[in-house]
Amino acid sequence: MKRKEGKINVKTVIAGIMGYKKKKDIAVEAGSLARSDSARINTVNNTMKTNEYKKEIKPYIKALKKERNRAMLALEKMIPSSIDYDKLVKALESMTKQIQLLSGEATEISKIDIKDVKEFLNKA
Repeated sequence: MKRKEGKINVKTVIAGIMGYKKKKDIAVEAGSLARSDSARINTVNNTMKTNEYKKEIKPYIKALKKERNRAMLALEKMIPSSIDYDKLVKALESMTKQIQLLSGEATEISKIDIKDVKEFLNKA
């Protein structure tokens, strides 16, 4: 007999994603009653498609994109061989991945190339 899946906590899902937790673990923390890992993962995926989730993540994504843009502008003034440059590139990659994870986008292409930065700066 199937149990009816209750609504899970959207803010807990967002916090779990930002903490790079596995979706099956996020589902448990968010109150999922699902028994199998695949059902838990589906619960989180379905939550990420809801209007409530999309509304909740907008400010996070907006802030991340703003910071990522500031970092890209700062990169233009740095020497590529400096330690700070490397740290900033890693921060850009991390922010890009967070944006992708929160919005449900693919994360395989999270590498940021200097050509992308120059293209962005030319548009700004």
